[in-house]
Amino acid sequence: MQNFYPEDIGEEEFESWDNPDKTSLYTIIKRNAKGELTAVPYSDAFKEQHSKAADLLRKAAELAEDAGLKKYLEMRRMPCLATIISQAIRMDGDEEIEY
Repeated sequence: MQNFYPEDIGEEEFESWDNPDKTSLYTIIKRNAKGELTAVPYSDAFKEQHSKAADLLRKAAELAEDAGLKKYLEMRRMPCLATIISQAIRMDGDEEIEY
C-alpha cells in the first residue's frame, strides 16, 4: 500500500521543509536516495497503475456490446490517459502544467 508520507517523518521535519507542494492534493511525499524529502506528483508515483487501468478500460470498452456502457468505459479511461499525457509533457519541458 502506498503512503502519502514517509513512515519516519515527524511533524517538525514536515513543517520546516520549505516546499510549496508539500500540502498539494496531487502529490505524495517520499525520500530520495539521499534521504531528503521530495514531493512526487501522483502521475509519477502511480504511472504504472494509470497505464494498466487505461489499458483495461480500453479492452472492456472494445468488448462492450451496449453503446451506453461502451461510452461510459471510454469516458472513464480519459482521466488515466490525461495523467499519462501530462506526465510526458512535463518530461519534455521545464514548466509545470497548471490544472
